[in-house]
Amino acid sequence: MDNDRSQALKSQPVDGLVTANINHPIGNFTSENIQFHDFPEGNFIDAKSNQGQRLMSFHLAKDIQPGLYDVAQEKGKVQVYYYHALGPNPWTYQPSSGKLRIWKIDLEHRHITATFSFTSHKVPKGEEPLKVTQGELNLPGLEPIID
Repeated sequence: MDNDRSQALKSQPVDGLVTANINHPIGNFTSENIQFHDFPEGNFIDAKSNQGQRLMSFHLAKDIQPGLYDVAQEKGKVQVYYYHALGPNPWTYQPSSGKLRIWKIDLEHRHITATFSFTSHKVPKGEEPLKVTQGELNLPGLEPIID
């Protein structure tokens, strides 16, 4: 899927919160604003933190259902990555291993409840592998969802 957000059918800010524990000197991640991008083949959710120009980004296929997904192996269904622009090594960390569990999802109404964790071994020279743990993605949605 094309990573160019300007090609989205629709992009809009959404309420919600993304948090994660990260074993990097920059520290843990808490989103300050979230953008939802609708593409014909899937959706991107970009959670930004102003602390150090950081981003946690998710791609979800249009037909995604609640369940447990391997973020390193099921890239056609789900993708997640972490980016920071601090220091001498701005870097995008992509999972070498990890999971995303979707508990509830209604993409039409922008409602998602999910947890995630992953490890990235593709890191700048001299860095330890990046570990993201206790990640939570919570978007309450545009309208109440009925279970």
